[in-house]
Amino acid sequence: MLHLKKIICFTSFVLNFISVFLPQQLNAFSLTEMTTKYFKQYKEYTSGITFNYPKNHVLTWEQFETTAKTFVTEHKKTALKKSESWMKGEAPPDDFFTFEKRYDYHHAYVQKKVIPSGSTVFFIGDFHGSLHSLLRILWHFVAAGYIDDTLKIIKDNCYIVFNGDLVDRGRYSIEVLDTVLQLKLKNWDTVFLLRGNHEEFVTSKKYGFIDELNAKYGGPKGEKHTFASKLFDFFPMALYLGSGKDAIAGNKPHFVQCCHGGIEMYEPKDFLDSDDKNIVFEKLPDDKYMGFNWSDFVQNATGGIIINNFVRGAGYIADVAATFKYLGTQNSSIKAFFRGHQDHTHVFKMFFGSNLGATVEKKIEDLKNIDATKLADVQAKEKLLETQSAKARGYPDGPYDWRDVFSPEDKTEMNANGFLIHKYVPVFTFTTATEARGLNFDSYGKLTTDNDYKQWRLMPYEFALDETRAGKYATLVYETTDADHHKHVSAVFTDAPPTNPIPEKLIALTKPSGEDMTNLIKALTQLKDNLKKLSARLLVK
Repeated sequence: MLHLKKIICFTSFVLNFISVFLPQQLNAFSLTEMTTKYFKQYKEYTSGITFNYPKNHVLTWEQFETTAKTFVTEHKKTALKKSESWMKGEAPPDDFFTFEKRYDYHHAYVQKKVIPSGSTVFFIGDFHGSLHSLLRILWHFVAAGYIDDTLKIIKDNCYIVFNGDLVDRGRYSIEVLDTVLQLKLKNWDTVFLLRGNHEEFVTSKKYGFIDELNAKYGGPKGEKHTFASKLFDFFPMALYLGSGKDAIAGNKPHFVQCCHGGIEMYEPKDFLDSDDKNIVFEKLPDDKYMGFNWSDFVQNATGGIIINNFVRGAGYIADVAATFKYLGTQNSSIKAFFRGHQDHTHVFKMFFGSNLGATVEKKIEDLKNIDATKLADVQAKEKLLETQSAKARGYPDGPYDWRDVFSPEDKTEMNANGFLIHKYVPVFTFTTATEARGLNFDSYGKLTTDNDYKQWRLMPYEFALDETRAGKYATLVYETTDADHHKHVSAVFTDAPPTNPIPEKLIALTKPSGEDMTNLIKALTQLKDNLKKLSARLLVK
């Protein structure tokens, strides 16, 4: 009997060791479980900033706090903390990695990532607390075979970029933030959370995030907002995404700028040209970072010059001509902008000037010596103020719904990977703020890279929603009638909470190939508990 007790105790010890030291994130988050809880508890809305927050919230503060602290701890272990990963060795100071110091843009920085030719990159724009849209998009990824139930990306050379404005305006900002942090923790080198202008301490005090945290979790006013907003410092101001080989640039990668806003008077050439593969970050000058968050693009209103963004009070405004000039002379290292920020009216937006094809290079050449005085700054301001006064009707001077920009000929050239981006004005704007902006589509874009930049393609995805969904509960629908697996998921809305908000056939797709590690851990945990109980009974006897 003594030997049996020793065996049981030893086995229990081994199982406890396994359950503790296997990566905890393997079973820390279940997309099925969280979607079920959220969809049963939370109604979906299409309203703006004035609303009541749900009192019976699913996510506890302790759960979010654990996610946040894990996120910061992981950064301490990775390249962000190492001086050899930074231009000029300018790694963040030690207090950057704590929750104690709190001011906006503490060590603002940009990041570089070079990915293989043929990679898939998903771009997702502004959420503004639109939790239901985020969850549906993740289920689109499940249906297309990109992620599993633990949020792990299961396809090679697949990346996801969030272009900022996760929080504010909507009811579920904290849930959105927690979910994308979980996604990042599961895919540290392939998911990127970029900073938007609402990922600011001051802005998120004005547009709802602080009110949401106070209403849901209580405590000293502003305390939890101070804690949560510290996370924003870890979000890069921009990601320079490189792929393929640019023969003109000495076979270095083709780079695109991924950010929330747009133009900033910062030249990344030395950073992008660095042959040191360890260098992936650069600290921004103290006066050159706001444009990444706040800048806008318009069709014609600035007369071919870049002007201060007097409408928002920060950043810049550039029309199409000024943008081509910026890319051609001031910032020849990058090819295009993938962004968010201008989130009204339509979900995926572009500018007129399609079918540029080989004339893009000529367009840049023609604009190199544009006369910056041909339109006085004051005239540009007057014209832009006139267009901005009609903001409620959308963006009169762009960006526009991509379907309006495309001609019938353009659409015929699209294939399963979308359209050739080099033929269009290189500014691509994404949003999926279905709640805060009342948009009636979930949306994201899929970029496919190539060794030759002229073969890079972008596929916009838009999934129509019931326009009468406000105040109702969402239930997912799974149908395999379309050849494109992204389109197998849709949603219906009901007045009563759903019993089963996720179809069983869709849940079945979440299981990763091979052995299901999550179930293995659960089985080991259960076995450990049973052995403990048996050991306790034997010891009593």
